[in-house]
Amino acid sequence: MRHSRRYALTGLGSLACATALIGSAPSAKAAEIVVAEPVHGFSFSPVYVAMRKGYFKDEGIDVKLIRMAGGAFVTAVLSGDAFAYLGSVDHNAFAVANGGTLKAVSALVAHANIYLVARKDLLPVTVPLPEFLKGKRIAVPAFGNTPNNMLRYLLAKWHLQPGKDVTLLEVDSHAILPAVASRQADVGVSDEPFISMGVKQGVWGQPIYDAATGLGPYPDTAVSVSGASITNQPKLVKSLVKAVVRGLVYVNTHRDELVDIAASEFPTASKDDLRAMANRAFADDIFSHDGYIPPEAWTTGEAVVREPGILKKPVGYDEVIDMTFVKEVHKELGIQ
Repeated sequence: MRHSRRYALTGLGSLACATALIGSAPSAKAAEIVVAEPVHGFSFSPVYVAMRKGYFKDEGIDVKLIRMAGGAFVTAVLSGDAFAYLGSVDHNAFAVANGGTLKAVSALVAHANIYLVARKDLLPVTVPLPEFLKGKRIAVPAFGNTPNNMLRYLLAKWHLQPGKDVTLLEVDSHAILPAVASRQADVGVSDEPFISMGVKQGVWGQPIYDAATGLGPYPDTAVSVSGASITNQPKLVKSLVKAVVRGLVYVNTHRDELVDIAASEFPTASKDDLRAMANRAFADDIFSHDGYIPPEAWTTGEAVVREPGILKKPVGYDEVIDMTFVKEVHKELGIQ
């Protein structure tokens, strides 16, 4: 099977997909499951779409999304208080390193949704990026968050040492724009809508580094479940995956609708902010097209937390990712 992150419908597969997208008959009693999310974020849009379009109900599932901050979403899945969580695959590796078993069963975001932006008065960058960054103060989300892990990985690649060559200002993600605007920081690690907000306010320019294109495939965000659920409830896991994959297909084939759908999920966000998030997501091919996580994505994902010393021992692809259900769903939906 070819997993090019695109999909095609052929022969009987077209009929299977058409039938599936119309919706299968829900079971008499839906299985109630809790899906934990660290934040209510735009990156999780395929799941929100699957909920609004009734894809989970089609598969006999009643999903309850619960926000759990910190590491609570990981603990909840390991303990059985939640069935799945939405987040980066490196959390699975940390669980494995501590004796647990968590596996990503479907991708959501297939490229790193992480960008470096520089204060406008420091632009344009006319020297190699590592040279430009040396001596700079960089505002970044707190230690343990994926953007922080990514920055430390990039700095190690560029032979820049935090605390020596650069200064890290570790703050809440919402505080990065104010930190750069007030000149407490020279560079920020951010994403949309903050990038567009900073450009409009004249705080910074367009990104000076784009991890989405710079790193290639990367398991930025996925749906993960416990190893016990894969062993003991495979049908439920497959149903979850099928609904999510249908959500991914819909997002990528109905791009113009995403802003309106997102507006329902984020009622306090402006249409301009939502449009900025959608435009950059599609421009940088952020969303997975089919839920499949290729091995090379985890090669990079593992390196991001191994090389800076955040993950202390190697963890293999099969220890943190299980694409069995995605492959089965592809056959049923006619995805190649």
